Amino acid sequence: MSLPLATYTAENGLAWFYDKSAIEFAELDQCRRLLGPLPDFDAGDKGYEGVAAVDRRIYVIRCVSAPKWDFMGRDATYLTVTWFPRENAAKIDFDKILGSEAFAVPSHEHRHSFDVECAALGGASAWSEVVQRIADDRLTVLARREIGKNDIVITVKEKEGEDEMTEAEKFFSGNGQTVAREGALAAGEPKAGVGERRPTEASQFSMGARVLGIVLFIALILLGTYLAKIAGHILLGYIVGAAAFGVLRVLWRVGK
Repeated sequence: MSLPLATYTAENGLAWFYDKSAIEFAELDQCRRLLGPLPDFDAGDKGYEGVAAVDRRIYVIRCVSAPKWDFMGRDATYLTVTWFPRENAAKIDFDKILGSEAFAVPSHEHRHSFDVECAALGGASAWSEVVQRIADDRLTVLARREIGKNDIVITVKEKEGEDEMTEAEKFFSGNGQTVAREGALAAGEPKAGVGERRPTEASQFSMGARVLGIVLFIALILLGTYLAKIAGHILLGYIVGAAAFGVLRVLWRVGK
């Protein structure tokens, strides 16, 4: 079975190497943090591998450090990804993918596809529980195993609406505001009721401070014009004008 292949690594700076017609860049790029942040290899992290089921797709990901890799001979992050329809999960042995040459051996060739045996998982496979959970397409399933360890950490979340979106789904939807609001709610902010709008960031700033800022801005502009005229130096007007803009900018962002 032939599967697509993408690699995130450094040749002359970190970049993705992939077939641009096979997947949208925004979707692929989220795989860098879909199973968590990139490892801190300088701190001794060994890397990770895992499987993510998000909506209708399965992503298989492996991230390690490639020694003396880039054009200057420095070690570099080497993250490999393949993907396929969710309904095919029970037909593919994840261990065969992760143990394939395309995943296990870093290469400067940067192939865009590779072949893997299409075989169902055996009952004793470490990924059996992951496959069982993936079968329910209402669930987002994130399974991660640290390199050199046997335990697989599985996170399962059910999508119940926008406020219940999983972290992975927030990445893929590009809904950064949702992520920010979730953080605010976790800090103790009450949820809005049905039909009630939560205050936006802009509404958190004081209208009184903004009005004062506008008044001071106009006053300083007039003062700068007057001083420049009587002193005969237009530069003086520019200096006062810059100060007026600075005052307005500060007061515009003063919170309630």
